[in-house]
Amino acid sequence: QDLMTYMIYSKDPAGPWSEPELVPTGDFGSSDTNLAPIILSDGSLIGLGRPPYMWRATAWNDTSTYTVEELADTVLGEDPFLYIDPYDESILHGLSHAGGWDSRGGHVWSTDGGKTWKVHEDIASYGSLITYTDGTTGVLTRRERPHLIFDEKGMPLALTNGATLDPCTHPEYCPLDYCFTSLQKLNQE
Repeated sequence: QDLMTYMIYSKDPAGPWSEPELVPTGDFGSSDTNLAPIILSDGSLIGLGRPPYMWRATAWNDTSTYTVEELADTVLGEDPFLYIDPYDESILHGLSHAGGWDSRGGHVWSTDGGKTWKVHEDIASYGSLITYTDGTTGVLTRRERPHLIFDEKGMPLALTNGATLDPCTHPEYCPLDYCFTSLQKLNQE
């Protein structure tokens, strides 16, 4: 069963690890979900996958409690990253690689526990320009799999992406389909 999504877990990185459990996919089907879940303080789970699907569970480690919902609006594109607003725990945010083979990032948010999602389709959460530590800049033609790095209080410090440099934009033109991990500091006080 290629590309199915499985879950394993452990209380310690050294193990022991649980047996792999198949994560239910509902109507999504049998391909890679790109599931990006978070575990809430009550032990429940919410996760965004490839649009328009969202996962919920009353107990994150009990796959029998998982449900998959198809929503009108979730993230744009693929590779979602879900996080809780550091100023208001009732607000969820999702970042995604919003544009097929380009560098745009999408941002959605929910103020009702993920029942509905809002988006500004005309505003990118990140673009193609990256600033390096020496102050120089570069252009990235592909910037996918966004993740945030947080401080101990939950404030975002940096954005990471799988990235490719110009002119590599599509596997037909970049047969090795390589990428590197970029880390860019976010605006901070």
